[in-house]
Amino acid sequence: MSLLLGFILTFSGAVFAQKTPKLVPLKAEQVYVPRGFDHNDNAEIVLAATYPSLCYRTPQTEVVFDGNVIRINLTVLDYSNTGEICPQIARPLLEVVSLGFLEAGEYKIYVNSDFEEEIITKLTVNLSNSASADDHTYARVQYVEEIPGTNKVLLKGYNPSDCFQLDKITYVSNGKDTYSVLPILKNTYADNFCPRKMVPFNYEFTVPSELKTNEVLLHIRSMDKKSVNHVYKRN
Repeated sequence: MSLLLGFILTFSGAVFAQKTPKLVPLKAEQVYVPRGFDHNDNAEIVLAATYPSLCYRTPQTEVVFDGNVIRINLTVLDYSNTGEICPQIARPLLEVVSLGFLEAGEYKIYVNSDFEEEIITKLTVNLSNSASADDHTYARVQYVEEIPGTNKVLLKGYNPSDCFQLDKITYVSNGKDTYSVLPILKNTYADNFCPRKMVPFNYEFTVPSELKTNEVLLHIRSMDKKSVNHVYKRN
């Protein structure tokens, strides 16, 4: 009986050990660096990568700061050793890396130190003219919908009150592959009182044509220091 029990415990332990996914590095293929961050913004960059199969899930980033040098590695959980069936279907990944509040200055960023093909880029953080947490109130954008046959997109979401109206949508180009899109709101109530009321919106934005790459990242600033990111492919 004790021998049988020992066999069962050993077998069960082996099964549970086998079902533990492995944390493996995933190479970032492109690094998008938006422009327009001030020292009172939550600075972000965006990594584009490809899952090689359906067994790769749960992306994580390791960020190490060393003065004005930032090193970033992307990892995922690999379930291929757990007994799962893993169709070899490649899937795109767009991972937002939050860098937090950075002092004004220029930062050198290294991505993919686990691979021979390391990507080196830089991020500029400006000094804000405002002492508040942000210079503007942005719409609470939740997702982006492209309008077929046009160079326009809809920024869609819910604002927390009907006192907020769209003032303007501006953008900042990084000169390479990213537009930072700023849907700026204004408070239309004279006493600044804003009753809580979820108000849906669809704001139309024309994607500029000054960047000549086939794909550009729309890095859309949203309320609560968040962002929505969408890769736009030109028609």
